[in-house]
Amino acid sequence: MALDNAKDKPTSDISEPARQRQSKSMVIHVVALSLTKTADGLVDPKLTLTWLLGALGAPAAMVAWLVPIRESLSLLPQMFVASRMRKHAIRKTFWSAGSLLQGLAVLAMGIVALSCKGILAGGLILALLALFSLARGVCSVAIKDVQGKTIAKSRRGKVSGLAASVGGVSLLVFGAALSLGLLDNAEQQLLGTLLIAGAGLWLLAAAIYQQLPELEGDVESGAQEHVDIRHAFRAALKMGKFRRFLLTRTLLLSSALMTPFLVSLSFQSPHQLRTLGALLLASGLAGFISGPIWGHLADKSSRTVLYLAPLITAATGLGAWWFGGASSLGFALLIFTTNLAHAGIRLGRKTYVIDMANQHNRAVLVSLSNTLIGMMLLLAGALSALLASIIDTRWLVLGLSLIALLAAWSAWTMEEA
Repeated sequence: MALDNAKDKPTSDISEPARQRQSKSMVIHVVALSLTKTADGLVDPKLTLTWLLGALGAPAAMVAWLVPIRESLSLLPQMFVASRMRKHAIRKTFWSAGSLLQGLAVLAMGIVALSCKGILAGGLILALLALFSLARGVCSVAIKDVQGKTIAKSRRGKVSGLAASVGGVSLLVFGAALSLGLLDNAEQQLLGTLLIAGAGLWLLAAAIYQQLPELEGDVESGAQEHVDIRHAFRAALKMGKFRRFLLTRTLLLSSALMTPFLVSLSFQSPHQLRTLGALLLASGLAGFISGPIWGHLADKSSRTVLYLAPLITAATGLGAWWFGGASSLGFALLIFTTNLAHAGIRLGRKTYVIDMANQHNRAVLVSLSNTLIGMMLLLAGALSALLASIIDTRWLVLGLSLIALLAAWSAWTMEEA
C-alpha cells in the first residue's frame, strides 16, 4: 500500500509546497528512520550493551549507569539545541549531523569492544555512550520539527509506525539467529562486530536524510530568542494542555524504568548469549507488531495510545510480580509485552506533542518537555536505585505497575491534541 494514497485536505497543517513534496518526504523519513531504528534495536543499552559490558568484565556499577546515561543525556540539552536550531531556516542538517555523531560514537564502541577489557573498556564505552546520547538529543528535537514541516498531521503516525516495523523485522532476524545458537561463539567479537554494523546504519541514514525536500521555515522567533530558560518555562507552563501532558509523561516513565528490572531477572540463565537472543527476538517481534498498530491508532487519537499502552505496561508488571519469569520463554514474554507497550508510549507522546504544537512553538515545547523529563528521569532513576537496594525487585516492579495505572488514568482524562 502506498504511503501517501490520499490527498490532504486544503486545511492541511503543512504548506502547499510542502504538501506537493510530501510523498518524497515520507519515503525519505521511512528509509532513514528504519535504518536508525534497526541500529537502535541492535545497540540497545538495556540489552546488548548490558551483555557487552558483562562479556568485557566491566564492574557491575558501570552496567548500572547505561540506561541513565542513555536516557537523561539525550533529553537534558534539548532546550539549548532548540534555541540554536530555531535560528536556521533549514533544520534537516541538525538531524543528519546528530546521526553522523551517533554512528561515529558506536563505531568507536565497536573498536573498544574488540580491543579492550575490564574497567578501561567499560569507562570508554560509557564515555562514548554519553556522546551518543547528546547527539541523539539533537536528532530528537530536529526530527519532530522537520516532520511537522514536511508531513501532514494525519500521516506522521503512519511514517513512524512503518519505520518501527522495519526495525522490528531486522531485530527478529538477528534475535532468532542468536537464540537458536547460530551465533553462539566468540561473544566479545560478535557484539563488537554488531556495534560496527550498527554504526554503518547511522552513517547511511545521515546521508539519506540530507536528501529531504525541506522548505525554509520561520526563523523569526529563533533569531529573536535568547537562551532564557526561565522565560520558556513561564510561557509553556501557561498552557494547561501542556502542563497535563508533562504530568502524564512523567508518570509514563514507569515503563522505561521497569524494563531494566525485568531484564535483570534473566541474568540467572546459564546460557546468557542465547537468552539475549530470545530477548532481542521478543523485542523485535514487539517492534514489528507495534508499529502499524500504534501508528494507525496515533493518527486517529494519540491520546488513546497514551492510555492504552500504560495499561499493557501495568498488566505486564503485575504478571511479573505475581508469576515471576522462571524460564527463557517467560523472560521473553515479559520483554515482548513491555516493549510493545513502551513502543506505543514513545510513539503516542511524540505524536501528541507534535500535533499539540504549531510551527512557531513546536521546537520549544518538544525541547522543554524533554528537558524537564530528563531531570525527572534522573530523580526517578536515583529513587529506583535506592529502593532496589533495600527491597526485592519484584516489589519494585509492582510499584512501577501502579504508577503505570496512574499514567493511564492521566492520559485518559487529557484533551485530544
